[in-house]
Amino acid sequence: MVSTQDPIPKEALKAHYSELHYLSLEWYEVNVSALKRQTNRNLWVQIQKSSLVHYQDGDVIFDENGIRVVVQIKSCDTLVLSPKDIIETGRICFEIGNQHIPIFFNDQGEVMAAYDGHLFGILQGGDFDMRIEERILHPSQMIKAYGNFF
Repeated sequence: MVSTQDPIPKEALKAHYSELHYLSLEWYEVNVSALKRQTNRNLWVQIQKSSLVHYQDGDVIFDENGIRVVVQIKSCDTLVLSPKDIIETGRICFEIGNQHIPIFFNDQGEVMAAYDGHLFGILQGGDFDMRIEERILHPSQMIKAYGNFF
């Protein structure tokens, strides 16, 4: 596997590769150790990796003979919350974590979780600044119980 920290612009990739493929994955599939899926150009890709390897959006997972396969994380309906302070952040994270749903944070201080109808109802009762948006949930933004190691 070849990996990049920053996704390579699509224009640059197209200029250098005769066959550029995108492997679309759901946010929860980036940690799967075995997966078989077709790319956007109908190339079958079989992934077998350590569960410690976490794909990021834009990672190159195959690069040989003019064929490059790039991971593309699909966007999904996302609960986006903007807490007012650290106390509210704690309350939000408690409610999400109590449902055993992964919690995501971004650089803007937003707390995010994949949309779940039951969780939406619970959070609505908490008087939080909440909205539903189409977002990509990046694995590097997911909070781990025992620390984030990326």
